[in-house]
Amino acid sequence: MPVLPLIGVTLAVATLVTSMRLLGFGHGPVAGAIPSAGVALAAGLRLGPAGAAAAALGFIVAVPLADLPIDHAVTLALSHGLAALVAGPAMKALSARRTTRSRTSDLFVFLAGATIFITVVAAVALLAAAVGWITLERPWRFVAVIALFEPLGIITVFPVIANAREWSEVVAHPGPIVPIMALGGVLTGILAYVLTATGAEVTAGAALVLSIPFCLWVAMQRRSLDGAAIALVASHAVLYLVLRDAGFDVLSPVFLLSTLYLNLLVATSQFVHVVNRDRLDALEEVAARKAELEVRVEQRTARLVEMTERARAADAAKTRLLATVSHEVRTPLNGVIGMASVVLAGRLDPGTRANVEIIRSSGFHLLDVTNRILDFSRLENGGEAEIVEFDLRALIEEVLAEARFLPFASGLVLSLDMAGGPAPRLGQRQGLRQVLTNLVGNALKFTDDGRVTVHVYETPGGLTRIEVEDTGSGVPPEARERIFRPYEQVESIAARRHGGSGLGLAISSEIVARMGGRIGLSGAAGQGSCFWIEVPLALSRAAPSPEPLRA
Repeated sequence: MPVLPLIGVTLAVATLVTSMRLLGFGHGPVAGAIPSAGVALAAGLRLGPAGAAAAALGFIVAVPLADLPIDHAVTLALSHGLAALVAGPAMKALSARRTTRSRTSDLFVFLAGATIFITVVAAVALLAAAVGWITLERPWRFVAVIALFEPLGIITVFPVIANAREWSEVVAHPGPIVPIMALGGVLTGILAYVLTATGAEVTAGAALVLSIPFCLWVAMQRRSLDGAAIALVASHAVLYLVLRDAGFDVLSPVFLLSTLYLNLLVATSQFVHVVNRDRLDALEEVAARKAELEVRVEQRTARLVEMTERARAADAAKTRLLATVSHEVRTPLNGVIGMASVVLAGRLDPGTRANVEIIRSSGFHLLDVTNRILDFSRLENGGEAEIVEFDLRALIEEVLAEARFLPFASGLVLSLDMAGGPAPRLGQRQGLRQVLTNLVGNALKFTDDGRVTVHVYETPGGLTRIEVEDTGSGVPPEARERIFRPYEQVESIAARRHGGSGLGLAISSEIVARMGGRIGLSGAAGQGSCFWIEVPLALSRAAPSPEPLRA
């Protein structure tokens, strides 16, 4: 262990004992003990047994300097050295058992250590008196001196030593210490005047009243060292003025009462100070955490935006690729279908006709898949259909007429169930045509025998309901929701035979949603399907009042 700190402890204790002894503080075997008790406790905590021994040696060194009787010096050395040896490790043990670290918990550990320190000092002094080593006058007041002087020395000196690491900050920014020193000087001067102009009966009260604002101001400071140092000087200056007013009688009730007041004030101000520091530290930590979280949120938001832009760019590139490829495939495909139709119009033997029929049927199938991909790409691009005036009956008949030429429409009956004649409407004609083409095409594809019927009527809510009913195999209940999602198909023999992209119903669902309508499915599995849509189609302004449609 370095020797210099130990020498410093010894010299500090000797100097403090001598100074306080010369100023008239102390009584008997505790003469001049304040504020050296705080140095002894700090030495025992920081330097261990060697520090406690160095503090004890300081009392012996003060013998010739302070004209201290040898028996009293030995008692001081033994009591304070043993107290530091016991209280220091006890404070370390208590500190290690804490679950959380804060200045408030540090203060409670310090108060526990101070209590142990004072108890040991009193026990050793009383033991020395009991064995006849020292003689005590008025023992009960001697106990009061120990109970008051020792705590004041500890709670004023120990914080200065504990916060010595703030010295560089105080030197760099001395601003806060100036008003505290000014206030302390003014209040001390007022106290000196009051004590001179009044009697002893107001001494303790004046010291209390004038010390309260100073202690509260010190308690609310952001730093600990400058406030603790000024509190040390100011409290002992007040004690000296009260002691002088009491005729330098340390056993005077007025002086003891003033010392009690100062103990309570300093302890309270330190408690308020550490609580305030913990509050400020907590606010700083919250602000730092908030700033850190904001930085993280900004970074993650930036990454998310970047990833989103990349995903959108990739999605747009995919859409463009699908549209380009589908367009390039559809152009030659129309040529293949057209040439196959021309060949079928001529005279062919049965085998050749069957082969050309296969070519034409496969061409139609591939054209259907290509058209679905193009439709899906257009929807992903967010294009909106134009609102136009059209004849609903003519539109549905047009869809049915085209559907009759599909390869899988052979042998099936297509019909329209719609009351009245022409039905002028305002709406998204192209979108509605695409939905009906998909629904009718699906109905034909999954119906091997029977009929496909389109029903049209008005709902009580003013919507136009269009149903596409077939006599096919139907849709299982477990598949009725997912078939409206992209690339989803019902597993069946017809699906495997006719194939498809799985986009038709997804496209229809999106178009109907954009039109402000609904799409659904009814019917039991094995008894056919009935796909329906309900969309708002306003009457054309030029149209006459329509006949009521079938309810």
